[in-house]
Amino acid sequence: MYKYNKIYVIENKEETKMINQLFSKNPNREIMLEILNAFGFQSFNNIDQPFNKKDLEKRKTVEKLQKLKPKLEEFYIPCKAKLYLNKKFTSRSIMTILRQFLKNEGYFINYWETYVDGVKTTYYQIKENSKITKEKTYIVSFS
Repeated sequence: MYKYNKIYVIENKEETKMINQLFSKNPNREIMLEILNAFGFQSFNNIDQPFNKKDLEKRKTVEKLQKLKPKLEEFYIPCKAKLYLNKKFTSRSIMTILRQFLKNEGYFINYWETYVDGVKTTYYQIKENSKITKEKTYIVSFS
């Protein structure tokens, strides 16, 4: 701490940069594909398929994201990493993580509920946010 004209300046050795309120650095395409793979999607091309909680259990998504936890911590600011990653993952918490990473890429999660024989099932679907324009790379090949 330094005193300069009655203004105290406190130096923090560990400085955390923020790009928004959640992330210290922008999630790259590699981590996004790893998260999508944990949810059973191969790429951004086929993400419009609806899924539900039973699908996540079959795909063992919670366990797969648990293994990705150290990589996910790199992107969150420390206080948010503690809040979202330092607890046991549930289907609800992994949907929150997916929602946060997708929002950064210009996507959102649409959901709806159905009742079959008195049992409520929530379906989720990843959609592209048309209000947000992201730079996209298109590959055109002529055979």
